[in-house]
Amino acid sequence: MTSGILYAGMDIGRKRDLTVLWVIRAIGRRYVTAGLSVLERRPFSEQGELIDRSIRAGVRRLCIDATGVGLQLSEEAEQRWPGMVEGVTFTMATKARMAALVKDAMERNALEIPDCPEIRKDLHRVRRQVTAAGNVRFAAPRAGDHADRFWALALALLAAQEAGSMAPAGGGYSGGVDKNAARGHTGDWF
Repeated sequence: MTSGILYAGMDIGRKRDLTVLWVIRAIGRRYVTAGLSVLERRPFSEQGELIDRSIRAGVRRLCIDATGVGLQLSEEAEQRWPGMVEGVTFTMATKARMAALVKDAMERNALEIPDCPEIRKDLHRVRRQVTAAGNVRFAAPRAGDHADRFWALALALLAAQEAGSMAPAGGGYSGGVDKNAARGHTGDWF
């Protein structure tokens, strides 16, 4: 059996955006992608089943996008899995916090992610912008995909941080994750 604690993040989509569930395994001070599920235009009932399967498979904490279309799904999951699932409303402040978690994990080489063009593209789409009022926001252009994989990863790191698992990291990427992870279900967690 693989060691480590599983945490997950889920960015919700339905018509225009993807639904992405990203599972990370915390091993010491490292975060290894343990699974990645991408759903396109799937019913909310199927998305709810994915949440349930992830918790039953051992995910200790799951943070879900509770903004807009994800609100009802996150509320229902919180009721089914109290203390294990948390809905996160995307605000400028929460997005800044989550973007900082991704940046920090990447800079410290503490994060193993699949070598996949779709993931790489999503991770590079999110940009820091300063509004006319001087506020900082993190957003991806609406054209094409909307950085759904980035936000799922950010939510997974938030789940780990809020569970007390985020720690200063070190080490490098060692590979070993399916390169097709961005297109469907993959990983050892399921």
